[in-house]
Amino acid sequence: MIGMSFLRAHKAEVYIFLLAFTIRALYLYLSIVYSGGDLISAIHGADGYFNVSQNIIAGYGFTDSQGPPYVPYAFRPPLYFYFIALTHWLFNGYWGVIILQIAIGSVLPLIGMKIASYVLKSHKLLLVIGVLLALEPMGILYSTVFYSETVFTLLLLLSILYVFRYVTEENLYLLLISGGMLGLACLTRPTVEYLPVLITACIVWNARKRLSKKVYAHIGAYLLVFAAVVSPWIYRNYATFGVADLGPQLGVSLYTVLLPSTLSVERNTTWDQEYTALINTGVQGPNDAYITQGSEYKRLAIPLLLEHKKALLITVANTGVGFFTSDGMLDFLRNIGQATPLRLDTILKVSMTPTILVLFGRIFWILASGLFFFGVWRYVRREPDSVYAILMAVVVLYFALTTLFVGLGVTARYRLPVNVFVLIFVVYSVTVLTAALRERRLKKNA
Repeated sequence: MIGMSFLRAHKAEVYIFLLAFTIRALYLYLSIVYSGGDLISAIHGADGYFNVSQNIIAGYGFTDSQGPPYVPYAFRPPLYFYFIALTHWLFNGYWGVIILQIAIGSVLPLIGMKIASYVLKSHKLLLVIGVLLALEPMGILYSTVFYSETVFTLLLLLSILYVFRYVTEENLYLLLISGGMLGLACLTRPTVEYLPVLITACIVWNARKRLSKKVYAHIGAYLLVFAAVVSPWIYRNYATFGVADLGPQLGVSLYTVLLPSTLSVERNTTWDQEYTALINTGVQGPNDAYITQGSEYKRLAIPLLLEHKKALLITVANTGVGFFTSDGMLDFLRNIGQATPLRLDTILKVSMTPTILVLFGRIFWILASGLFFFGVWRYVRREPDSVYAILMAVVVLYFALTTLFVGLGVTARYRLPVNVFVLIFVVYSVTVLTAALRERRLKKNA
C-alpha cells in the first residue's frame, strides 16, 4: 500500500523515468544491431575503461597491460573502473553493468528536477526539465557506453543537491554527504578537484551576514571529508609512482591536445597533422601517457603555448564557444549507424534522414547558449541573494574553463554533466520572454 501511494504521488516522475529508460534501452538495442549483434562492440567505449575493468575481473589488478608484466595504471582515477568490475561480478556479465548504467541515466532527470525546484517554482516547468533531460541525446548515448559520464554526473548532481539542502536546513550531516559525493565524483573524473573551493566560497557568501565559528567549522568538515575520500588514491600514486597527484590529465591535455590545436591555428594545418608530428617525436598521447609525465608535459607546454599567444586566444575562444554550442548529434547518430557528414551542399539530400537532426541540434544549442546567459543575468538580477542560482552558474562556468584545455577537441560530452544547470536557465528564460511578449501583446490590444 505504501508503495502504491508513493507511485501515485509521484506519477509524473515515474513516467519520466520510464520514458528515459525506454529510450535508452531502445538506443542500446539499435547500437547492438549496428554492431552486428555484439554487445561488447556496442558498449566498449574508447577511454580504456573496458580494458582495465577486464583485467580487474580477471584478477590481474588495476592495469591496462595486455599481458605480463602487469604495470599499474594511473592515467584515470579508479572509481568507474571498479564500478564496471563490481557490477559485472554482481550480475555475472556486462548486460547487468549496462542495464544498471541505463537505470542510473534514467534517474538523472529526476535528480535534475529536484535541483531545478530550488530555482523554478512551477511544477510544469520541472516536468519540462525532466522531459528534456530524458530526451537529451548525449545523456542517452553515454548511458549506453562505457564512459564515466553517467556515474560521474550522478555523483556530481547528488553533491550539489545536498549542498542545496544544507543551505536550506543548515544540517552538517547533509554537507558531509555532499563532500563525500564530490570526492567520489573526483575519483571518477578529476575535473572537479578544485570545485570544493568554489562551493565553500558560495557557502561563505550565502552566510556573509551571519558568519560564525559554526559556519567555518562546517566548511572545514566538508573539505576534510572531500580530502579523506580522494587522499587514498593520491597516496597510492605517490607510493607507486612517486607522484602525489590524481593523474596526469592536465599536463597531457596541455601538451598533446591544446598545443596541437594552437599550432594548427597558427600554421593553418589540421589538428591531426600537428598531433601526429608531436607523437612522432616520441611523446605519449592521451590514454598512453604515464602519471610521471604530467608535470613534465605541463612544463614543456606552457612556454610553447605562450609563444603563440594570438593563436592560443583564438583556440581558447573557439573552445569556449564550442563548449556551449556543441550538440553531439553526429556522435549520437554515428553510434547507431545513421550519420553522414552534413555540409551545405548535402542538406537537401539528408533533409529526410536522421542526419538532419545534426542541424537542428546545433541550432538548439546555439539558441540555448544565449538563453542560458540571459537567464542567469535575469534571475540573479531579480534574486540577487539566490545562492542556488549563483552556484549553478559557477559550476557551469567552472566546467567551461576546465574544458579550455582540450582545444579543438571540445565536444558536447564536456558539457553533459552540467546540462541540467544550462537547461534550467534556458527554461526560465523562455518563460520570462514568453511572459514579456504576452504582456506586450495585451498592452497593444488594450
